[in-house]
Amino acid sequence: MPQVPRKQTIKLSKPMVITFAVVVGILVTVVLVWWVKDEAAAAKRRAAAVITQAQKLDFHRQYASEQQVLTVYIDSKPPKQYQYAPLVQLGAMALEENQPQQALTWYKKAEQVSGKDQLEDVDGLSSVYLMLGNKPEAIVYLRKAIAVDKQMGGNDVNSDIPSYEQELQSLGATP
Repeated sequence: MPQVPRKQTIKLSKPMVITFAVVVGILVTVVLVWWVKDEAAAAKRRAAAVITQAQKLDFHRQYASEQQVLTVYIDSKPPKQYQYAPLVQLGAMALEENQPQQALTWYKKAEQVSGKDQLEDVDGLSSVYLMLGNKPEAIVYLRKAIAVDKQMGGNDVNSDIPSYEQELQSLGATP
């Protein structure tokens, strides 16, 4: 009768088990960190591609397609840091199409994801409120635009501070 080999078991000591668990934990951590970084890089590449595509469509005056590309992108819920520019662009497009309520929605979302006053959204919001005839809000956002422009270096040739101040004066407010 042939002899059947006996199964051998390996006995692991407690230090070996702990070492194995630590090595597995480190490997899992490395894979997770790589995956998170890869996802962030992919989100950044996607945002850049969408903005580039929208700019090309804008250049070729294909505004409906541009709006659709930007809206689909925003609806896909990208990370917050990549939402600001498309939201501002959608606000500007709505303003150009004489749709102040839609522009207000886009600019307010841009202001919300930004978390701070930026010239593009406060300038856009001041224009929206002027178009809607809401002078008190327009004044608030014109003053914010002046403050942001000053933070950006405000007294250079490209500054819009004089036009903001003139608009404030036309509304009966002081700059």
